[in-house]
Formats: sequence, C-alpha cells, structure tokens
Amino acid sequence: MVFKNEEKIIKIIKYTPPLFVVLFACIISLVLLIDNKITFNKEKEKLENDYLLRNQELVKNDVEMVYNYISKQQVSMENRLKQSLKNRVNEAYIIAMEIYHQNQHLGKETVTKLIKDALVNVRFNEGRGYYFIYSMDYECILLPINRSLEGTSFYNFKEGRGEYLTRNIVEMVRKNKEGYLTWWFPKPSDLTTSYKKIGFNKYFEPLDWFIGTGEYFDEFEQSTQKKVLNDIEEMMSMTNNKYLFILTQEGVFLSHPEKELVGKNLLEQNSLIGENNKHEAINNLNTFKQLSKEGGFHEYAHLNENKKWLMKTSYVKGVDKWDWILGKGFYESDVAYVLQEKQQQLKEEFNKQLLNIFLIALVLIVLLLMLSSYVSRLLQAKFKGYKQNIQAHIQKDKLQQELLFQQSKMAAMGEMIGNIAHQWRQPLSAITLSATTLELKNEMNSLNKEEVDVHVQNITHSAQYLSTTIDDFRNFFKPHKEKNEFTIQSAIEKTLKLVYVQFKNKEIEIIKNIHPTPLYSYENELVQVLINVLNNAKDELEKKAGPKLIFIDTYTKENQLFIEIKDNALGIPVAIINRIFEPYFTTKHQKQGTGIGLYMSSEIVTKHLKGEIKAQNTQFKFNNKTHKGALITITLPLGEPHAHT
Repeated sequence: MVFKNEEKIIKIIKYTPPLFVVLFACIISLVLLIDNKITFNKEKEKLENDYLLRNQELVKNDVEMVYNYISKQQVSMENRLKQSLKNRVNEAYIIAMEIYHQNQHLGKETVTKLIKDALVNVRFNEGRGYYFIYSMDYECILLPINRSLEGTSFYNFKEGRGEYLTRNIVEMVRKNKEGYLTWWFPKPSDLTTSYKKIGFNKYFEPLDWFIGTGEYFDEFEQSTQKKVLNDIEEMMSMTNNKYLFILTQEGVFLSHPEKELVGKNLLEQNSLIGENNKHEAINNLNTFKQLSKEGGFHEYAHLNENKKWLMKTSYVKGVDKWDWILGKGFYESDVAYVLQEKQQQLKEEFNKQLLNIFLIALVLIVLLLMLSSYVSRLLQAKFKGYKQNIQAHIQKDKLQQELLFQQSKMAAMGEMIGNIAHQWRQPLSAITLSATTLELKNEMNSLNKEEVDVHVQNITHSAQYLSTTIDDFRNFFKPHKEKNEFTIQSAIEKTLKLVYVQFKNKEIEIIKNIHPTPLYSYENELVQVLINVLNNAKDELEKKAGPKLIFIDTYTKENQLFIEIKDNALGIPVAIINRIFEPYFTTKHQKQGTGIGLYMSSEIVTKHLKGEIKAQNTQFKFNNKTHKGALITITLPLGEPHAHT
C-alpha cells in the first residue's frame, strides 16, 4: 500500500481530536441548554394533562374493579344459594340418619318424633330458612312455620303458578334421589304476590321421606347486596382514595364515605348540592343515569367539606340488575397544588442539571484534550510500524493471490489439453483413414480421380476442424484485460465447445434454456468460471449410475442476469456446502483436485465480474421423475452497453 501525504495525515490525527472535542463539548452544552428549556416548558403544559388523565384512570379503575366484583357476585349468586341450600339439607340429612341409626329399635313413630324435635327449631339464612319433611305419599311430616298442617296430604297442593309442587318434588326425588326445584309462592308479608323460590330436596330412604328447604330468591339477593356493600367499604379502605359512592337510580345513597348520608336522597342534601340548587343536582343525577349505561366521566360543581364550590370529575357506571350507580371522583383544584409543586421541583432540577452540565462539560474538555493529545502521540509512534506490517501483509496476500491464479490457470490448461486430445482424436482418425485408403488403392492401381477428390476433401475438412479447435482454445487462453460486449448465449456456447467431447464421452446430457441477453463484461473470465462449475458437476455425476443431467438456465430480473446450473448428482453434503468456495477445500483425492477451482470462480465473479455466486441443494422434476442435485446460481450486473466508435 502506498501512503500519500503521510505528514499531513499525522497532523490531522494529532490536531483534529482536540479541536473536535472542544467544538463537540460546546455544541452539546448549547443543545442541552436549549433542550432543557424546551423540556421545562413542555413539562409545565404536560403535567396538568397527565395529572387529569392519571386520576381519571385511577378512579375509573377503582369503579371498574368494584363493578367487576359486583358482576361476579351477581353471576354466582344463584349457584351460591343452591350450594347453601344443599349444604343445609345435607346437614339435616346427617342428623336424621344419625337419630335413625341410634333409635330405629324404638319404632318408626318414636324415631319420627325425635327427628322432628331435632329439626323443628333450626333456623338459618338470617332466620328465614327452615327444614320441611314430607313422605313419598305426599303427607306433611314437618312444617315449622305451620305445624297445624303436619299429618295432612299435600297431593293436590299447588304453588303460585298452578304447578303441583309436592307431586313435582316426589317425582324428582324418585328419579334422582336429590335435586333443585324452582317454584313461586307468596310471602307471609305479601300474600297477593308470588315470589321466586329455590329449594333443594333429598330422599331419606329409611322412612321413605324427603327432607328439603327453600329460600326466596329476592331475599337472598338482598342479603347478598348487604354483603357486597360491606365488602366494597373494606375494599375502598385499602385504597389511597377512599371516596366512592353508590346511588340508586332515584338518588338514594347506598354507600358513602360520610356514613350519615347512607339511606338519604342526594336531592335532599343541601350540604352536597347547596341551597336553591336542586335543579342542577337533578341534572347531575340524570347525567349519572345516562352515563351509567356504558360508564363515563362527568364534570360538575360540588360543595367540598369546607363548603366551597369546586369543580369535580367523577367516573360513574351502572349495575343493571340492581339499578345501582357506582361513582368515584376527584377535585380538579387538587391539580393546581400538585402542578405548583411539580413546577417548583422541575425548576430546581433544571438549575441543578444545568450546573452539572457545565461542570461535566468543563471536566470532559480538559480530560479529552489530555487524552487526545496522548492518543495522537501514540498513533504517531505506531503509525510507521503499522505501515510496515500492513505493507508486508499486503505483499504476502498479493503473492498468494497470484499463486492461486497461476495454479487455477495451470489446472485449466491441464483440463484444456485433455479436451484438445479428446476433440482431435476423431478428426485425426479420419485423416489417417483417408490417407491409408489412398495409399492402398494407389498400390492396387485402383485409384480414380473421384475417390481422390473425396478423400482429399475429408482430409481438408478434418484439418480445418483441427485448426478451428486450436483457435477456440487459443482464444480462451488469450488475456483480455478490457471489458467487451457479448451475449450470455455466445459465452455458454464457447464454454460447451471447449468441454463438449469429455461430457459426451461421460454420457452427460446438457439441457439448455438460454436467452441471448447482452452483457458488457470479461467474457473469457466468465467462460473460465462456467468451465469450473461444469467440471465440478461432471466429477460428481461420474460417481452415480443412471441418467446424468446438467441444466443451464438464464433469465434477467431487476437489471441483473441470473445463470443457474444444476445437476442430478444428489447434491452437496450439508456439512460442507458453506465451505466449497474456500481456497484449497476439496472432497476429491489429492491427485484429482487442488480445491482452488470454485474458490477462483468465486474470486472472479465477486471481484472481477462484480457479481455473486452461491450454492444450494435443490429438488426438481424432469420427465416425470424427481431428481436431487446441486444448484449453482451466478448473478451478474447487466452493465452498460458498449459504445462503438
């Protein structure tokens, strides 16, 4: 490598880093200063929006959390009621079975009395639940809420919607031994309306009874609502903002941080809506109702605990089946206080950061000036040594490359000499045969002018063929240092003429699909690459039995020429496919190959022809038969057309 202007380079290395460091430090300081001012102004504007959005998200998440909890309770309510009833009946069943086993020797009447006495006063579900017992022939055995009906037949007893309740229970118990049943029945407090009731009944085989209990669904629902309200208060006590309210659609508070408001109507609380402001409160309640359908935010004026009107934002969502409105909000005035704190904090941080930037920049300038000065001297000292080492390595690589090219050329010449021998054998035989024939006929005095003309013509034709063959091989070895214009079809035809005889003798069939695409490149070097690729395919095909095929296809795409050469020699082993273009890599015996053919092909394609060569295995069909082999793809730029003068 020749190094020009060495002294100039040394000076650039020596003086540029310090100047660059000073300039860079100044630019960074200026950029950071401007950026901090811009950031500070943006933060002021962004802070209020972020605070509002964050608090909206917080109150929404809390309301949605409560809503999801209530929804789960609603979904599981009937199942929990059924499970509770089943557990109660199973408890009664165990008690009855224990009494029966211990006292069955006393007789059915005594056992019946003992079981009734044990269960008659048992109450559950906040005193609403009790046990009833009926025989399988519809006789009432135990009815704690009306003992006078015990001993009577309930065969014709109908529930609130006209169904024969006892008959349905007996039928279900006979079939399944136990199960749930829903019926409708008036309450003692309201004998005019039938209410949904869910019951569980279980067959008591020793006495041919069934034991059961039931619960009005709406009463269990009310009990669940109370539990849910208590659970919500506990949930809110664990959050930072404990404020959450629950209203009915009429405006009655079911839950509120101020306990004295529970059970009271929002529209009647002047402490919340102010004097003579009921109309605005009604509008707010109507807005709550509207938003509760899907959930949404509402901004409104509200009296705080200090009796000041402040703007408040609340998120509300409705609980459909219970006609509840859930809500939680925050005062927007709190933003101003937080904003003021944040602004002051940002200002202080900015001042500290600005001071730190200048101090760091100053220290960096000093350190980097010292470091760059040291590095420049170090580079200056090592530069000459690197130059000598680089020149030595480059010279060594250059010699190695020249050796590889020479080896490749000698290998190609060896191949070509073999090809010349193959191609000359037939015409030389023809010349010898014609000359011998002329000599024999002359000795036998049977030679005529016509036969002489024929044999002379054969000898002349064979001699011309030998001359043409010599020209083809001489043109191949003739050095061409300049690009020329040719077609890929002509280059491939030249290649095949040089190797045709050997391939024919090996019974290798070459199938061509070539387009006469014009190229502006180094034709002989491309021919050398094609010969190397075809010879490698030939060497592998010699190892296999059956038809030996080579396919040559060309096509253009995106101003590039693609040359694909594939064979049916079963492909390249996966373990070596990525190494076939390495120098001296070969799978052949040492006497058969040097391992530089494909390497030099890669070097020629990439460095001289400015293209690309790659190898892969492929599978294809030909004549309705599947073949496997190697696919070599050469990609070349089409180049600029040659300008003739």
